[in-house]
Amino acid sequence: MPLEDHLVHRQPHRPPRLQHPLGIGRLPRAGEPHQQEDRRSAALDHHQLPSPPPSFPAVCHRRPGRIPVPGRRHPKEQPVPASALARALRAYVRYSPGTLGKAQIIDRFLDEHLRTHPVHTAVRLRSGDTVPVTTSDVIQRFQYLFGEWEPNLSAFLRDRLRPGDTFIDVGAHRGVFSLLASHAVGPHGHVVAIEPHPGFHGDLVSAAAANRRTNIRTVRSAVSDSTGTLTLYVEDPSNLGHTTAVRPQHVHATVEVPTTPLANLISRADLATTRVIKIDVEGAEAAAIRGLLPALPYLRADAELVIEVTPRLLAKQGESAAAVIAALHDHGFHPYTLTNSYDPATYPRTMRRPQTPVRCATPPKAMTDLVFSRTDTDRLMLGC
Repeated sequence: MPLEDHLVHRQPHRPPRLQHPLGIGRLPRAGEPHQQEDRRSAALDHHQLPSPPPSFPAVCHRRPGRIPVPGRRHPKEQPVPASALARALRAYVRYSPGTLGKAQIIDRFLDEHLRTHPVHTAVRLRSGDTVPVTTSDVIQRFQYLFGEWEPNLSAFLRDRLRPGDTFIDVGAHRGVFSLLASHAVGPHGHVVAIEPHPGFHGDLVSAAAANRRTNIRTVRSAVSDSTGTLTLYVEDPSNLGHTTAVRPQHVHATVEVPTTPLANLISRADLATTRVIKIDVEGAEAAAIRGLLPALPYLRADAELVIEVTPRLLAKQGESAAAVIAALHDHGFHPYTLTNSYDPATYPRTMRRPQTPVRCATPPKAMTDLVFSRTDTDRLMLGC
C-alpha cells in the first residue's frame, strides 16, 4: 500500500477571523487584499460610522458578545459579562478623543444599562473634583459617563467667570456647578451655594470639604418672595434633581424646608462682585425672582442671570414664563435661550462644540434655560 494512504490528511491551517475593535467588520488575514479596510477608512474620512452588525443590539440587550483570541481555539468560548462590557465602553466614551460611535454606544446600551444596573463609585469631574455617584440617578449617571452635567451651561460659566468674581448658585443640589465655579473664580472669589434639601445640602457640604473648595459658602434654605416654610416633593428617585415645591401626581418623598427672599441671603459685598446668578428651582422661579428684584440695583453692570423656566409648573401656580421675562426686562435684562438637551447621545458632540445663547423672541412653552443679560444683541458670544 502506498505510504501516502497511511498518512492523515489535514486541512491547511487557516488563521481565525479577527474582529475589528469597533465591531464594524473583520480584519483582513495576512496577505489578503485590504478592500474592506479601504472602504471603511473612506467612510471614516467622511465622518460616517458604518452601520453596526445586526448582532449589536442583541449583544447589548440580550447577552454579551464573545472576544476571539488570535491563534487559539476554544472548545467553548466564554461570554463577556455585561458589567465588563459597560466598563470598557464607558472608558471609550469618557476618555477617547473624537466622537466616533459614541452616540450609538450610549443610546443603544450604556445609558439604559447604567440606569438599571447602578454603579456606585467615585468619579473625577472635568473640573478636577472627585464626587461619589450612583448611576441610577440621571445627573450622577451623566457625571460618570462624561464628567459633566449640562455642557452648554458649563461652557457658559467657564467663559463668564473670572478670578475674584462671585457666583450665586440657587438650587445648588449636590454642587455640580458650585464646584466648577469654585475653580473659575479662584481663591479670592466666592461661591454662594444655596440648597434647601437637607440630604442634597449634606452632599454639597461633603463635596466642598473633600475637594478643599474653601471659597464655597453653603446656605440651607429655599428662596422665595417671603420668609416661611414650604414642602419639597421628590417624584422620581431616578431623577433627584427634579425636587419641586409643586406637588406632583406621584410622590416618592417629602421634606419641609425654610424659605427666604434671595435678596436677604446675599450680602451687598457679594452682590457687588457677582458675575452670574444661576437659579434652578423646579417651578418656583417666579417667586425666586420676586425675592431677588430688590437686589438687582446693587449688581454690577455685566452681571447675568441663568434661570431654568418651567412653564408647566408655573401654570399650576397661576404664574407664567412671560411674567418672569417681563419682570426682568423692566430692570434692563434681555432674555436669551441656552440650549439644554437631556439626551446623553448628544453630549459627546456638545462638549466639543458648545452652543451659545441666542435671543429669545417668544416666551418658551417647554422647560428652557434662559440667560438674562443687559447686553442687547442677537447672540451672546463666548470667548470675547
